[in-house]
Amino acid sequence: MEPANPYSSSESNLELDPPSSTEGELAQRRLRLLAAFIDGLFMFLFMIPGMLYIGWDTFKNPALANSWSIKVTLWICLIPPFLINCYLVSSKSQTLGKSLAGIRMVRLDGSTLTLGRWLTHRTLPFYLVSQIPVVGGFFGLIDALFIFGQEKRCLHDLVADTKVVKV
Repeated sequence: MEPANPYSSSESNLELDPPSSTEGELAQRRLRLLAAFIDGLFMFLFMIPGMLYIGWDTFKNPALANSWSIKVTLWICLIPPFLINCYLVSSKSQTLGKSLAGIRMVRLDGSTLTLGRWLTHRTLPFYLVSQIPVVGGFFGLIDALFIFGQEKRCLHDLVADTKVVKV
């Protein structure tokens, strides 16, 4: 038997994608992007009535467009899609976009993501930081760019201890 060569290469696992979990295969990045696009379009469709009520000309005037009454009107329009997504997350661990894309959110250990954890770890903190002028835009970009890491998890996934898997 030959002695081990101290200069030989190590036997590392050089896979580009992490192994899939017991809960399911990790969702592809393009499916997550599709789900995010659908969720954004879904919210935008609910904002159209508010924008029509306010009037398109209002958005051309920066002083009017930044008024609290305009912001409150548009926030009211976002209540229905938010409640729909709350229902879907609590029942299926999916937003509308994730449901249509065939993916869902789970905890790293494979357990179901609760509505409370979705709100307090994945949604609310990241929304609040995104509202900070200048910093918020960069933060959103950094959050999204984390998807290109080896684990295919955004920053909000890391904070919430979650991953997105195929259904």
